[in-house]
Amino acid sequence: MFDRLTALMVVATWCSVCAAQTTVYETKDKKGPVFSDVPSPDAKAVKLPPPNVIDVTPVAPAPRPTTQAAPPPYSALAVTAPARGATLHTNTGQFSATVKATPPLRAAVGDRFRVVLDGNVLAPQYRSTGFTISAADWQAAAGPSVEHSLQVVIVDSDGAELLRSAPVTFYVQRSTVRSPR
Repeated sequence: MFDRLTALMVVATWCSVCAAQTTVYETKDKKGPVFSDVPSPDAKAVKLPPPNVIDVTPVAPAPRPTTQAAPPPYSALAVTAPARGATLHTNTGQFSATVKATPPLRAAVGDRFRVVLDGNVLAPQYRSTGFTISAADWQAAAGPSVEHSLQVVIVDSDGAELLRSAPVTFYVQRSTVRSPR
């Protein structure tokens, strides 16, 4: 059995080496089959499958996808409300704020507005140019004075600062009820 397997391997190798398909003949001797490309007495032609040829034609590389140009950097950022020097009337500290960014905020890529109140960074980050400072955020960040500052920072998806607005100073008045004496 081993001799027959060896003979088949020789035939397979022979076929792969031949550039053009030729006729192969098989004869038998004491040890098994003998293969040759020259016919001899009692030789039978062996039917071989077509040679297994691999096309080595170079393939052109796939075209590289065009990369989009990086968006322009932010050039301006400003707090538009509350206005500089404005007085807000709020007992809880909750108030609305608006900002303007040029170009507009790219929220789709993860950019956000981070708010800084009296030098303290608020936990929420915003995707909209209009947002509300909650009473809880006010209590956590605002100082005891009536004078306060608000600043906004554009940060990317990793939290890296891209642009910081100038701080806006504003005033907060609270209503108080005094009991008569």
